[in-house]
Amino acid sequence: MRASDAGAMYKPVLPPSLVGENELLELIDDMIESIVTLPPLITVEPPALVVGDLHGDYLSLIKALSVVGKLCGPDCRVVFLGDYVDRGPHQHEVIVELMRLRLSDPDKYFMIRGNHETWSISFRYGFRKTLTKIYPHTWGAIYDRFLRMFAGLPYAVLIGDYLGIHGGLPKGVSRLTDFMNLRKGLVEPLPDGNEVEYQILWNDPSDQIKGFIPGHRGPGSYLFGPDVTKAFVEENSLKGIIRSHEPASKGFAYYHGGLILNVFTCRYYGYPTSVALIDENGVKPVLLE
Repeated sequence: MRASDAGAMYKPVLPPSLVGENELLELIDDMIESIVTLPPLITVEPPALVVGDLHGDYLSLIKALSVVGKLCGPDCRVVFLGDYVDRGPHQHEVIVELMRLRLSDPDKYFMIRGNHETWSISFRYGFRKTLTKIYPHTWGAIYDRFLRMFAGLPYAVLIGDYLGIHGGLPKGVSRLTDFMNLRKGLVEPLPDGNEVEYQILWNDPSDQIKGFIPGHRGPGSYLFGPDVTKAFVEENSLKGIIRSHEPASKGFAYYHGGLILNVFTCRYYGYPTSVALIDENGVKPVLLE
């Protein structure tokens, strides 16, 4: 499906490149208060539009928001699957806009955590450096506050009969109720101390294996096979899983016989961008133009 001629149902004003330090700190604090009591697994009623990795791509964020009303109506929820910062040129604008959206209507906009919403990755891949340029004297306090906010984000979202996660299914987890035992508040989930939390952010599906094998993203990450997904979906009476985490040459990709849909919404990898629509007809990818 292609979202052409969708009409600008959402007309954002580009945030200034510099939001005042006090205003930003207040915004982050309000965001922390909004999400701190959320469970690790949140529930969202469809219809919903699901947005994949953004990585500082403000234009793709605008495009995704502009098609919400056309694709699934005024009651549509919008779910973001993580990786809001790093790599792209408008990391500041993207995360500020997302916090404003969430705070303006917490029953419509939902965010979960990606692997870039951690200390080590956001430090290494651009977000910390971005803050040092915009806030040369106070970036440390602002960065610390952002890390607290990232740590408060849920790890997963149940949208009707579909589970939304950033990375993949973790070893040793067979039931949705297990997700409720995940530890929020971890600034840096560790592969040898917070294995389940780490793997949800980092794991990837593969059609060529069975079970779990070590992944290509480093120690503690795993690839998981179709048998893992099939067992999890059947055990929890789900229709499928939607995730992000990986660019796709067509803008989206299916794994495990169609049980997993991968969407990716950042255009800086040279591929088409996509979101996913979940409604009474199931789930389908939507290419953005």
